[in-house]
Amino acid sequence: MQNKTQVVAGSASGQDGDNDTAKKRAQLLDKIRSDSNLPAIGAAVSKVVQVASASDEAVRNLAQLILSDVALTQKVLRVANAACFRVHSGTPITTVSKAIFLLGFETVKTTALAMMLVDGMAGSRGKNVRGELVHALAASMMGRELAKRSQFRDAEEAAVAALFKNIGRLLLAAHDHASYAEINEQIAHGTAPSLAEMRVVGCSLGALGTEVLQEWQIPETIVSALDPLPGGALKTAKTRQEWIQQVAAFSHAAAGDADIDQQCQLGATAGAQGRLCTARSDQECSAGSGAGE
Repeated sequence: MQNKTQVVAGSASGQDGDNDTAKKRAQLLDKIRSDSNLPAIGAAVSKVVQVASASDEAVRNLAQLILSDVALTQKVLRVANAACFRVHSGTPITTVSKAIFLLGFETVKTTALAMMLVDGMAGSRGKNVRGELVHALAASMMGRELAKRSQFRDAEEAAVAALFKNIGRLLLAAHDHASYAEINEQIAHGTAPSLAEMRVVGCSLGALGTEVLQEWQIPETIVSALDPLPGGALKTAKTRQEWIQQVAAFSHAAAGDADIDQQCQLGATAGAQGRLCTARSDQECSAGSGAGE
């Protein structure tokens, strides 16, 4: 009888724990969804992400999306007119179309996405949000460099996937600073990140980010690429989807290892993208790109 009582008590305790976990997760999602700016950010980001290729029509569509936002237009032109690009053109860049031609379609696309996130989170908690945004931009730059070495078609999606890899942490930093700080404190004391996240917010931050990106209607190929890599030894990617997933994970990890001050300097201009790859050894960069060969 005692054993049965203990089993029933243990079962009830487990159910209470599950209920608490679900409640924490629901409360966090409600807090994020209550942000009146988030739907507009999601809609704008989704439109840019879905401009899928560098055809003439895609260039026009991307230019129009950027021109619809005056502040974004100014920032893209500022990047295009940075000294490292002006050397090549010789004259000021005054149109978004010329900026796309000079910088490259995917560079402008991922830069615009990063700037949208920066502007959307501008009023949120300063230091932690900025740190996550810098991390996202650095990862995106690395993903873009690795995409150049891939034999897969439309490999540039890897840069977008890398940009969104830490979206869960970014949203938490912006909307629940206390939980963000508590997770980091537990990790600093040796708790596994996944366990710390479950304890504090009731789900992994990866799952949180996935749910928000799905609500933003981001393409499934990008959302799926944010899934954790399978355990064990990493195998050579056999499909484009596997390769994008590996690049997103590698870029995210490498961006985390890079010095934060260096990232801030590099994040100031898209022209610094090549230097970010040196945050890791040449051997590691080659290994990351080699996954798609």
